[in-house]
Amino acid sequence: MALTNRIFNYRRSPLPVKVALPFILLFLGLWTTGTFVLGEYFAHILDRKQREQAIDLASLVERDLEQKQQSLRRDARLLAVEPVITRHTAEGDRQALQQKLLPLKSILDADVIQILDTDRQVLLDTRTNVLRDVNLEQDVLLSLLLTGADFSTVVSSGDSAPPLLLGTSPIKTPRGIVGGVVLGVALSDELLTQINQGIREEILLLSDGQVVASTFAPSPQTLQWVDSFYHDGRASTQLQQNNSYITKIFSLAGAEGEQFEIALLISRKPVQQAQRALWLVIVGISSLGLGLAAIAGYGLARKIAQPVQSITDTAKQVIEQENFSLRASADREDEIGDLAEALNQLIAWVGQYTLD
Repeated sequence: MALTNRIFNYRRSPLPVKVALPFILLFLGLWTTGTFVLGEYFAHILDRKQREQAIDLASLVERDLEQKQQSLRRDARLLAVEPVITRHTAEGDRQALQQKLLPLKSILDADVIQILDTDRQVLLDTRTNVLRDVNLEQDVLLSLLLTGADFSTVVSSGDSAPPLLLGTSPIKTPRGIVGGVVLGVALSDELLTQINQGIREEILLLSDGQVVASTFAPSPQTLQWVDSFYHDGRASTQLQQNNSYITKIFSLAGAEGEQFEIALLISRKPVQQAQRALWLVIVGISSLGLGLAAIAGYGLARKIAQPVQSITDTAKQVIEQENFSLRASADREDEIGDLAEALNQLIAWVGQYTLD
């Protein structure tokens, strides 16, 4: 409290305070500004690294889905060139196809296996219970398949089932195309969770702004935030950020003009915790530095002011005691030494004048 009163009564403050206070305040301003700039710089680095991480992780998810599609198309090609399957498809032998393919279902790791003939009749159709009522007879898809195109795509399964990743291949004989193979995997919560094991973030699959599969149960606030930039074509290709997540969206082109989006949501909590820890460290170090600087500055000011205080005390003693034999220490070769010599000369003159 005494020091505070002295600061606010600067004109009445002791010389050490007057000497130290401007330098301490200047140092305080520079140190505080430097601390803030340094903290913002490192906080920006943490944000930038997380944004770079979001782009990298989104690329990993996109690559995993592409590899899944390529795997389905490759497996469809292998089945299509199998002589037994080719023969039974040309003959329309459903039972023989079933005996051949059912044992391969677990190996193929597919939720849907279909064999079609050139009349678009389904010779074999095995699928999981979730996809039991899904209609896969899309005209564009079947037309491409039966004209000799092998491809991979995404198709909607309706309101009650997740979309499907499909890989297809035509079944050919020397006389021409006799049918086609369709393999499909549901883009379900389970598949997204499987993909997510390597990144451990959150993934949403969107169709027309609606969540059709996810690795978590998003809150209404999160859904509202995603919807706020989902319909903006330019914003959906950029990184989006709020207090909870940083998000990267990429598209999956589907059959017949369908469009699906994958939204990767990366929690900002670890970065926010790191930023808080960073600020605590910076503020702690800064507070310690300011305290040491204030103590050192005041001590230096006292050391500088001590010779002046000694001269002042000598002058007071001469006046109070009327002892003109007292002399100030003048062993310094600077302005303070000159002041001490001048005071001693004055004391001598006054003493001589008083004796006379």
